[in-house]
Parts: sequence; C-alpha cells; structure tokens
Amino acid sequence: MHQQTTTQDAQAPLYMPTAQLKIAVTGRCTNDCAICFNDTRRADNSSREDLPSKLLEEVLSDGAAMGMAGVYWSGGEPTLRYRELVELTAHARALGLATSVVTNAAALGARGAYADKNEALLRQAGAWGESTRTLLETWQRAGLTRVFVSIDNSHNTLRGVDAAPANRVPTEVAGRVIRVLLELGFGVEHEKQSIGHRLRVSATASGAWVKGSRRVLDDVLARAGLRHESSARGGVEGGGVEWWGTEADAGRVLVKRLQTSKVGAALILPERLLERRRGAALEQIRCGNMRPRAQAHDGGAHHQDLSINHDGEVALCGNFMYPIGNIREERIGKIIARVNSGSDRGPHGSTVAVLHRLLRVAQRHGHGELAIGEAFRMLRASAPALVEGLSTEGGACTALGRNPRVQEAFVRAYDERYGSC
Repeated sequence: MHQQTTTQDAQAPLYMPTAQLKIAVTGRCTNDCAICFNDTRRADNSSREDLPSKLLEEVLSDGAAMGMAGVYWSGGEPTLRYRELVELTAHARALGLATSVVTNAAALGARGAYADKNEALLRQAGAWGESTRTLLETWQRAGLTRVFVSIDNSHNTLRGVDAAPANRVPTEVAGRVIRVLLELGFGVEHEKQSIGHRLRVSATASGAWVKGSRRVLDDVLARAGLRHESSARGGVEGGGVEWWGTEADAGRVLVKRLQTSKVGAALILPERLLERRRGAALEQIRCGNMRPRAQAHDGGAHHQDLSINHDGEVALCGNFMYPIGNIREERIGKIIARVNSGSDRGPHGSTVAVLHRLLRVAQRHGHGELAIGEAFRMLRASAPALVEGLSTEGGACTALGRNPRVQEAFVRAYDERYGSC
C-alpha cells in the first residue's frame, strides 16, 4: 500500500537541492580514462571553453541562497584551473558553502621530469614552481574542506617521476599529495554528514580488480605513510570500503574501491564486468537521488545534489542521465522551478516532464528510492517493446532521461495511472 501524503508534504516543492553543487569546471584533463563520464581527451578539449569564473560565482550565490551545504569541484581535472579555484573557494566560503574537490593529484604533486613534461598545463593552472605543501596550504586557507583523490589503473603508474609518461600520474605523486593533506589535518570527519569524511581515495579499476589494480592502490597508500585498519564489503563485485590510518594517528583516509560498472562510460566495457538488469529486474533499480528528504543527510537538512557539467548542462543525476537546463542560458532558480511545475516547454522539456513525474512517484506515491524501478514497471506494462533490450548499467536510465519515445511512453503511463500534473 502506498504511503499517505500529508498536506504539508503536498505543498512542499518536489525538487529543492540543498546538498552539494557538483560542478565540472573544465573538460580538460592530464589523463584519458575509460571510466570517466566526461570526454576528457586532451586533443578533444584543447579548444573547448571552460565555464567562466563570473558565471560560477553567480551559481555559487544561487546555491547558497537555496541553502546548499557546499560545492564540489570536478572535471576533467579541476586543478588545471587551480588559481581560479582558490579564488572561487574563497568566494564559496564567504557564502557559507563548504568546498570539496576530486582530483588525480597531478598538478598538486608534480615534480622532476614529470612536472617538466606538463609545464604548459601547470603554468596555465597557476601551479608551476610551487611545492605541494604551498599549493594545498593556500587552498586550505581559502576554504578547501574536503579532497577526493582519484586512483585508477588506467591513469596511475608505478614508474617514478623521472620515467613516467606525461599522461600517467606516478603513484609517488598521488601519495605525496595524500601525505601532505594528512599533515594539514584533512583526515577527519566533516561536521556535516552531507560533506562526509574530509579525505577520501576513490579507487577504480578499468577492468576487474586484479593484482595489478591492487598494487597501484597499495603503492599510493604506502607512499602516503598509511597502514590498513579495516575493510567492509561493498555492493559492487570486487569493490568495498577500507579505512587506512597513520602510525602517529594523524588522521584516517576513507578508501572506496569501485568497479567500472558504477562510474563513467560503462557501456563500452565487456559485459562480464557490468551489473545487468533486464526485463522485470529493471523494477529493482534504486536511485539515491529519489530518496525522501526525511532520510537524507543531516536529518534532511541537506537533500539532493545538483550537477553541472563543463558545458553548463544541469542535471539531478551525477552521470547526467537527466539534463534539465543550462546555466549559460538561465539561472538555477528558473531551472528548478520548471522541474517543480513539470513544464514540458524548451529544449529540456521532455526530460523535465519525466523527472517531475519520477519525483512524484518517489515522494507523493511512496516509492522512494525505487521510483525509477516503478517507472520501468509502468513502462513494461504499457509499452513492453520499448523496454525490450534495455539494461543497466546506465542504459536503462539513459533511455528514460534522453530517449524521446521512452520518455513519452512513461509520461503517458504515469498520467493514465495517477492523473496529469
């Protein structure tokens, strides 16, 4: 039986993100990883325009006005705009936003021949000639509160700085950055649950977790002066959560091991590595973005992220399955208002109409995190041919977020069952 909706719930906006602004500030990167959801090849992005700082300041102001907890810089490799991000971080702090970054650590820890090979990129970033400690202390003073260091067997190398190619990050570079972050006090929990542990290693494997992948990760952690404390099995094959600490108890690092099926361009990878749901199994898809506010971070104070890619596209989903607007064209407030009204006008109208109904399925009709699974149950009952062949990881949600025929069928099925919005 569906949960009953109170008058207060019915009047509350369906969509009001108050967790983190996740902003990809550039499409450029020192690497080109198969697991990345952005097309980050250097040649492809060399002439692509980054989001301007003035526009990002406007977005930060809008986010703070909505009561968001923080901003999370990503890319591409965000530290290729290091100096600009230091200034934007200071702006965010003045607005009350906690700042996080996910980085491969290349620009922050480069030295020796590896730095020389990347001199042009480092000069453009404003990081050339500065020590790792100076770069991180400067950013910390500006307000940086959390760092995710990305480790992957396709972009890290065990070769030293004097032998590593320009497009592979030496493990000693990543390890140095983590060690300095621990020395600066990042190895603790943030006061807000929605921000989480302040120092995390996100370890992915382009392929199964084999000895080579583990060796890369372990070498990074060893060079950071860390020792293994505990492990917990995750929901992903070969994945899990680990805690690593220091001998002097100078803080801990949260290490999350992920399989490629959970990130990026999973559709290009061998089927044996992917989570697959087809047919009736699609009804079991869970999505944290549909979680009821009462179950969210900090007792519901911070609920739902808002993602913005390096072209300005705005999406509820971090993998940009559901594009709802573009910050180069309109303010965040107007984009959110369209989602809440269910307006189907404009270039993102079909996706907005779908997302509005998904949120109603989640919050008004009591399906919560199973809202997308419920959407596929309705589709399978009303338009089975459109569901035939769809599967996770990514393919099913992409169809619901971007395929006009699937979108129209879902809107019709929802309206027939619950009435139009």
